[in-house]
Amino acid sequence: MKYKNLRSKTVFDICNDAAVLKEITVFPKAEYLELVKENPLERARSFMDLAERTKDKELEAAVRREFKKELQAYDASFNE
Repeated sequence: MKYKNLRSKTVFDICNDAAVLKEITVFPKAEYLELVKENPLERARSFMDLAERTKDKELEAAVRREFKKELQAYDASFNE
């Protein structure tokens, strides 16, 4: 699967396994959608969690490319 424009998608757009989605999103769907709308890092983390759980290296690479800045800032926050 080719992953493009992940900033305009959520895990609900690329996964239909209810059990996996429940584990990843934790909140009810409406709350989750509001959270990721305002927080690109949370969107990226959700995709990374999905990639890890499904062992999808292509999704992981796409997330790392598209959310590179946010992920670097997150990692840097632990090195301060």
